[in-house]
Amino acid sequence: VDRTTDGHGEIQQLTLNELKQLDAGSWFQKNPSVQCVPTLEDVLNCLVEEQFNGFLNIELKTDIIHYEGIEKKVVQQMKQKNWPFRYLYSSFYFPSLVKLKKADPKTEIAFIYESAEDLSQAGPAFALVDSLHPKMSWVLAHEKELITIGKPLRPWTVNRMEEMENCFQLKLAGVHTDFPEEAKFARQNWQEEGET
Repeated sequence: VDRTTDGHGEIQQLTLNELKQLDAGSWFQKNPSVQCVPTLEDVLNCLVEEQFNGFLNIELKTDIIHYEGIEKKVVQQMKQKNWPFRYLYSSFYFPSLVKLKKADPKTEIAFIYESAEDLSQAGPAFALVDSLHPKMSWVLAHEKELITIGKPLRPWTVNRMEEMENCFQLKLAGVHTDFPEEAKFARQNWQEEGET
């Protein structure tokens, strides 16, 4: 929790009540809307209240520490109602993706990876994956091969304007960015340039 809150230690060592006591954002702005660590349910309710109509990426961080049964719990949460937005599940960890696909076969799953080596280790499980979320440096190093992949690509973390424009020119399915407003602006500019 050190990276994202004022707390210390490993998340799996804390209870939900202890997590809720941590400050997870008061330093971002004067009056942040979220200062405590939200649950998935909290996030979903907030998205509904804000009338979110985008594409929610639910990343399971199970590649280093596996939380027993997390895949089933996430799927149960998502199946509780029909959400007014699209969503997908993603992970660096193929066993989690396999469990997610088995529990929720109609929902898109995406493999997150940094290198060609990560991609090659997928083996037969690669066929289960609906889309890929590569590191941006991988996209830049493999631009000529992208057309042969046959799966939607959404690279991470695309924060520089040149990279955003490059992704739009490559007609990738989307991007992961810390600056969504800048990405919308870059996409709009790219679309307008294409019309002239």
